[in-house]
Amino acid sequence: MLNTIKIKLSYIIAHWFGLGLIPFAPGTWASLATLPLAYFLTKYGNLEIYIFVTAFITIIGIYASQIISIEMKISDPPQIVIDEVSGQLITLMFIPAEPMWYLCGFILFRFLDIRKPWPIRWLDTNIKGGTGIMLDDIVAGIFACVILLLSHRFYVMLIGGI
Repeated sequence: MLNTIKIKLSYIIAHWFGLGLIPFAPGTWASLATLPLAYFLTKYGNLEIYIFVTAFITIIGIYASQIISIEMKISDPPQIVIDEVSGQLITLMFIPAEPMWYLCGFILFRFLDIRKPWPIRWLDTNIKGGTGIMLDDIVAGIFACVILLLSHRFYVMLIGGI
């Protein structure tokens, strides 16, 4: 019984409350659905809470993804979308909650997650299990965050200089 509950909870978490079951582009839908969460954490929380929530989602994501990939007998099932949630949160972590920057962050993260430039592709191919499912999106989120943060700093510098 406890094992059944653990598996059911893992499905709910890994599929991010059913978004992973959308038949087309479930990762994109999960990333899109993460934007209001990031906005809420930025506007009404503080950076420490944002980091805590992101770390918590990432850790339970590794655990749930491991259980579901074993359960489904697939190394990285497309229905697992908690990795996109984690990566999208990382992307937006240091960016102001403004529509333009959220749109840029969404597009940039999805681009990196789908195209998987090195080392993201290497991680996706070589690291297995729950850690592997999550890690390529975590790194894509870090890359997107750095690019977005530098772009934002440059934009602020440019506008401030005018």
